[in-house]
Amino acid sequence: MKNYTLLFLFGFSFVFIISPQIVYIENYRDKGSGTLRDAIEKSNKNTNLTTVYFQENNKTISFKSDLPLIEKPIIINGIDQYITIDCADFNGFILEKNSDGSAIKGIRIINSKEDGITLNNSGNHQIIHNRIERSTNGIHVSKSHDNTINNNIINNNRNDGIHLFCSNNNRIYQNMIIQNSFGLLLDSSDSNIVNNNNIIDNKDYDIFLASTSSHKELTENIY
Repeated sequence: MKNYTLLFLFGFSFVFIISPQIVYIENYRDKGSGTLRDAIEKSNKNTNLTTVYFQENNKTISFKSDLPLIEKPIIINGIDQYITIDCADFNGFILEKNSDGSAIKGIRIINSKEDGITLNNSGNHQIIHNRIERSTNGIHVSKSHDNTINNNIINNNRNDGIHLFCSNNNRIYQNMIIQNSFGLLLDSSDSNIVNNNNIIDNKDYDIFLASTSSHKELTENIY
């Protein structure tokens, strides 16, 4: 769908109305026109929020190289569509500086070399209804604040289910975090709200607070 601008003139005032960019994934190969990779590359050149949907259900996308870093706001929405991202020992989604306000929703992410989802130097993201398995870490949040991590299943990852490093004021709730090495690791991170999660059967620790991390609320979790 095309991106367009409407310009209205009221006296000496200009009002710009810019439509959001909506993209439908119709090619489930690793690269090429209409692929997820193509959508991210185009989003990184777009000044507006890009929303990505999938044209079909029950599809798997297998990577043959790392995805581009996400450098502008994007919503990738696969809720109720059973979309699997097989990273095939490449990196998963990495949301970088200037991607504030992005969302990853309803995606199954497997076999990432590093993290299924990385939030780096950015914030106000929504990571919801995903399933992240068989990666080094499930979700890694580094120097990123005010994010919502909700209703994900994060299991059977080699290191951490969720790892926060120098990240504050995040809300982590109603997640299932099981059979990782560490379930939830908070490192030098303060004022985070962690509640109503199932954090069980992790090999080393279910919840570990490192390097003087504090929490605003740590309640009603099962661990």
